[in-house]
Amino acid sequence: MNTELLSKAADAVLIWCAVFLFSSLLHALLYPLLQRSCGRVRAAHKASLLLLWGGIPPVAASLATLLVMTPALSAPLIPGHCHGLNCAPHVPVSDAHAALRIGMAAAAGGIGLALLGAMILLAMRLQGQLRTLFALSRSTRSHHYHVVEGAAPAAWCIGWLRPEVYVSRSMLETLPAAELEIVLEHEYAHLRRRDNLRKALLAVVTCLWPRARRRHLHSDFKTATEIACDQAALKATGSADRVASVIAHLDRNAASPSQHIDPQASSDCAQQRIAALRESGQNTQQLPFLLAAIAAIWVLQVCVSTALAHTGIELLH
Repeated sequence: MNTELLSKAADAVLIWCAVFLFSSLLHALLYPLLQRSCGRVRAAHKASLLLLWGGIPPVAASLATLLVMTPALSAPLIPGHCHGLNCAPHVPVSDAHAALRIGMAAAAGGIGLALLGAMILLAMRLQGQLRTLFALSRSTRSHHYHVVEGAAPAAWCIGWLRPEVYVSRSMLETLPAAELEIVLEHEYAHLRRRDNLRKALLAVVTCLWPRARRRHLHSDFKTATEIACDQAALKATGSADRVASVIAHLDRNAASPSQHIDPQASSDCAQQRIAALRESGQNTQQLPFLLAAIAAIWVLQVCVSTALAHTGIELLH
């Protein structure tokens, strides 16, 4: 009985991993289409669309696994076939030795645990950075941000569940009050949107994407979040020219002290942010069609994956 339960659990793990891999590669392959389609969508909506697109594979894998292991639900999706005299809906029946399937599932699960461990280490590193920054910062919180001694003008939001805004002493001393307000409004927008947490989630759910496509997705997501926060700063201050001036000034003089940044990538991002401030025409009517298309792709891949996963487990020898 225990072996039978382990065998079913192993099948579920194998199905989830296989569908997750298939869905991840499919979404990576189709990403350029989404990239072109959401070019005129508002930045805040674009960032959400990119997160949704990257997050579908684990959801699709979970739903397909549930359907395959619940015959009453998956029967309409699986081609009719019999096992001897049994023609009723059933969980996958495999002739493969149980130990082989359990071993394969354990290997797949081990890879998943390794990825989870990597994320835990990243979280611990981030927590260490937070402790260091808090120790270096001033204790005053009258303006809802920490002040850190530093020679370069910089401001950044760091943290996942409880993000904090940090500002260098140099920025406070050199930036005029009106421009400092723009910087703070931008960082507060990151805080409200939980962009750091969303970025971390996107990194996890796209772990199986090909490296080049994954890098493009993350770059597009970062640019979209920055533009969305620029729009929040613009709404609060009302001056696109001043916001653009602050972006250009900070791009020339400072980078976040919490991470290493490619200067060329940073400059490209800054130019896109400034260009976005000059644009007025954004296609808000395109969003429902994109959501409908993404939903259709999700439903289709769940249906196809359910049928293929059932057949694949039964063909496993």
